[in-house]
Amino acid sequence: MRMFTRALIVLTLCLLPAVSWTQEQAATDDEKDVLEVSVSAGLGMPLGAIKDWNDSLGAKSGLSGSFHFGYFLTSNLVLGATFSVSQFGIDTSDPKLTQHHRLYCPGIYLKYHLFGSSDWVPFIEASVGADFVKFSTHVYDNEEPKYRELGYKPGLGAGVAAGLHYYTSDLGGLFLQAGYHRGFTKNLTKQYGGREYTFGENLSLFTLTAGIQVFFGAGQ
Repeated sequence: MRMFTRALIVLTLCLLPAVSWTQEQAATDDEKDVLEVSVSAGLGMPLGAIKDWNDSLGAKSGLSGSFHFGYFLTSNLVLGATFSVSQFGIDTSDPKLTQHHRLYCPGIYLKYHLFGSSDWVPFIEASVGADFVKFSTHVYDNEEPKYRELGYKPGLGAGVAAGLHYYTSDLGGLFLQAGYHRGFTKNLTKQYGGREYTFGENLSLFTLTAGIQVFFGAGQ
């Protein structure tokens, strides 16, 4: 958790000059959107070590979705808050295991829209926040082995994404986005039944999602 706090402090200090500059730039923008809101859903594909997590509980592809709420610092640059959720299946042959692996990611994001004369608008995005992993884990409850979805302590997570937005009206439209997320979750722990469990792996994830994006302008 201290790593997450330090990362947010560093990010804030890095953003202060950018915010100051963008406020000056915003003053010169005659027309610009003020807010953006988007929701998306699609495919979440685990990568690397979590595909073989805990030997017999590897994560399989599942569903991923997110919500964004941002403020236009300039006519192209957006700073905002985001919350994403991913749910994965479990690669196991145990018929008793009907649980899932889940990942919750609140954070902040910075997005740059490449607006032009076309209705097609590319964009790039970077985000940082907290990773709350809730993975099905083999535990002991009063010495009896069982599976339980354990919510581990939060860790630091960061991501990058790129996408393409298509205007269906003056207020917004549809978009397609591909993203990569990295969670520094290897040392996260959880106490359960008098035992300490360690997550043991850094999490990585590729997402491919589609959604709706709406812009709100100063004159609307």
